[in-house]
Amino acid sequence: MMENLIVRPIEEKDLDDVYELSLEAKHGLSTLPKDKDLLEAKIQKSVSSFHSHIGKPGNELYLFVLVDLTKQKVVGISGILANVGHCDTFYAYQRGECYHKDSKNSRSTHQVLNLSREPFQASELCTLYLHPDYRNCGAGRFLSLVRFLYMASHVDRFCSTVIAELSGISDEDGTCPFWDVVMKPFFEMPFFEADDLSQQSQDFIEEYVPKTPIYVDLLPHSVQAIIGQVHPLTAPAETLLISEGFLKTEYLDIFDAGPKYAAKLNQIKAYNRIKPCESSMASSGLGSKNMYIVTAGHGEHFMYGCVQAREQGALNSLSVKETLSMKALFDFGDILSYMRLHPKVRRSGQVSVPAVNNMASSNSQSFSKLFSKWHDRVVRDEHYTFYR
Repeated sequence: MMENLIVRPIEEKDLDDVYELSLEAKHGLSTLPKDKDLLEAKIQKSVSSFHSHIGKPGNELYLFVLVDLTKQKVVGISGILANVGHCDTFYAYQRGECYHKDSKNSRSTHQVLNLSREPFQASELCTLYLHPDYRNCGAGRFLSLVRFLYMASHVDRFCSTVIAELSGISDEDGTCPFWDVVMKPFFEMPFFEADDLSQQSQDFIEEYVPKTPIYVDLLPHSVQAIIGQVHPLTAPAETLLISEGFLKTEYLDIFDAGPKYAAKLNQIKAYNRIKPCESSMASSGLGSKNMYIVTAGHGEHFMYGCVQAREQGALNSLSVKETLSMKALFDFGDILSYMRLHPKVRRSGQVSVPAVNNMASSNSQSFSKLFSKWHDRVVRDEHYTFYR
């Protein structure tokens, strides 16, 4: 399936396909509204952003679409907001603690959520959605990572910090426990309605949101348990972010209490895996199953493919499998850059579980050393757990 897929900037002709995707998506993906007029405005904004000359990041929106070349149909979408703090206030709840002392000078600690609306300059990963028929094959990772390829080649368009807001817990009907208990008494509207409204303007948030700290201990245990947790459908995206070096922050979405992740752009692992391509050629037999994301283009026009390839690292050269997507890339322009879809995992010093078991039965001191080595290896490899 991957050999028939390419990613490119969104175009105005994609409106009908993207609208179909929005209808397919469940509640919670407010950046992909189920309104054709709003979608059309977003597409026009993205097209304008790609073609504008940018001195510093502002209110630009960059949308990318995954296209199945065999069907000539858009089957996925992802995006980047250049600067979330350029126009709107950045509302979030910030985790904190407060302390109380009783008459016996005994201190107790309580978790609180403090409303934060400080100016915040960061680029945001957004609007990641993939048609269900194209999941679990690597297409989601491909669609997500191309954003870092674009950011790496257009650094001036983005902030030095990159954030990602992940959907919190809600059910298929759009009911959100955190919203129902904490926010609904103030906003007096359904969760999904407020979430959609926030994508058009955040002015109403200042009017309705409670300004005082929220004591977590006063909330039902069922609500406490979901604070900072991601929706099950968003869990693969969370795994990908962690594997690429993103860290969970103390900030939460004010509507569903979903977590916010952040990383410095130049410290994202995918960003640092990108290599310029000096030469490339198509080949029918590679002897390699490694997958690479490849950029083709000329001037301000570009396209991405994800193909099986063999790298000659010292030469920054690629031999790529002949596929429908690579034919499209070669026809489109020069191969400009590439990176592995999954980073290499170092295997030196790896200790197997059977070896640990055998050592445990013979020498306790040696076992302790070997177990520590094995444990360190396991912890290190947690960073290489990927969304497939």
